[in-house]
Amino acid sequence: MINKKVYSITLLSLLLLSSCAKFSFDDVNEAKLKKTDIMCPVKREKILVHSENSKLNKRYAKFMQDHKGSLLDNFFKWSLIQLASRPDATTLNSRTLNFVKYKGKEFFLVTAPKSSESVSFIVGLEEVRKYYKVRRSLNFYAREIDSKFPSLIPVSAPIQNFIERNKVAFYKDKQIRRYVFKGNQIVRQGESIQSPSFQKVIRSLRTMNKDVFKVTQLFNATDKYTCNFDNRLFSSNPIFQRKTNQIKSNFFGVFVNEDNFFISLTSSMPSSQKYISGEFILKSHPISSFNAAICSANKGTEFILAKNLIHSEQLINNVLKSSSSSDGPKEIINLKRHVNLLYPERTIQEIYGRKKIIDKDRSVYNVPTLGKVDIISYNKGFEIFKEPRTGILKCH
Repeated sequence: MINKKVYSITLLSLLLLSSCAKFSFDDVNEAKLKKTDIMCPVKREKILVHSENSKLNKRYAKFMQDHKGSLLDNFFKWSLIQLASRPDATTLNSRTLNFVKYKGKEFFLVTAPKSSESVSFIVGLEEVRKYYKVRRSLNFYAREIDSKFPSLIPVSAPIQNFIERNKVAFYKDKQIRRYVFKGNQIVRQGESIQSPSFQKVIRSLRTMNKDVFKVTQLFNATDKYTCNFDNRLFSSNPIFQRKTNQIKSNFFGVFVNEDNFFISLTSSMPSSQKYISGEFILKSHPISSFNAAICSANKGTEFILAKNLIHSEQLINNVLKSSSSSDGPKEIINLKRHVNLLYPERTIQEIYGRKKIIDKDRSVYNVPTLGKVDIISYNKGFEIFKEPRTGILKCH
């Protein structure tokens, strides 16, 4: 394992670039600039359990082996577990996207809360139940987790950072303190927190608001890819979007074979003071959009995931526009990424990857990374392609 050093580009830093002196590639270490083939070792799994919590992924993969169930059974259980694994990004009222393919039959839905009390995440799960006519209730799956899944949840880097930012508020609240503190110290990556009672969470939802917005379509981005955003908003002139980088996103899924898999995305900006009584299950402030983007191709057996950037949609759209229809995951991962911004008009591009011709009339600024992009693709098993740019050429 190699320690991560994550470089994030906030809206403020992007704006500050406009006042910086333009610099060239000569200013950057020449050896690093020669790294145009930048990709972590490809992992191919017979059954792929995906999230950013690698320890939890392995634990759930073993749980799947020990407790046989259908793809849909694992959809509900793995989704509920995310409430405990990523309370910073997966909340009861998350903006939620579910793409499910079960026995070759596809389902796609985005649910967004109409108010802070709308349980849009749970509504998304219930809509999958209705579509596939699943007889088992969410309470059944909650009971399965409570009784059979390990009660300790490994702490990932995003959760450690989230707890660190909110440690004062969490310490003052005795109910939350017992989850995230050991003595006077917050829990750290590699340690664990107690899993909540999922049955208690589900029971508490019976009186909650289930009125949500629903989106049932993907948008055509290219002849090959469909995405969760309208690429026409990002394809002609630079787009300036006022999003907050306080919104966090979580991709998670289970991939069994080309006809049985799911990928989900949640985005939240949780309040440290709104939660299920006695449980470390949070609610989000209202948000108007995802802080991530997803595109799919090849009948849903290839996914490009971009996250943790206020311009995720434009970033992934530019990646697709810069690639050719014959490019595979490796070629797409290795593209030099860029976004176009206004006020003043300029292009921000990464220093790594295969070169992309930029409009010569626009000022160009170089940065180490513009966010995180992964690709999941099916090739006699599911493979996940990761690039190490967010760790500055270090895989993890």
